[in-house]
Amino acid sequence: MYYLLGCSMNNMKRIRREVRLTQNQLASMVGSTQAAISHYETGRRKPSLDLSRDIVKAFVAAGIRASIDDVFPHPVSAQESQS
Repeated sequence: MYYLLGCSMNNMKRIRREVRLTQNQLASMVGSTQAAISHYETGRRKPSLDLSRDIVKAFVAAGIRASIDDVFPHPVSAQESQS
């Protein structure tokens, strides 16, 4: 995997910045709006599975090796993190 992170809800903003895309550019690539991308990055809203896949495809097209799990890591429960 390219990213091994579990501390945030998703890694969209970090990866988007790494590939030097603006929210507007990413939104255009995936057929969304800048406001929606902002909401997804902050966790106010969650993208659908299809849109999540499109976001990952956009990052790959921009030149980064990423999977859906890299961009949207599975949350670790409190019990799992204590073991």
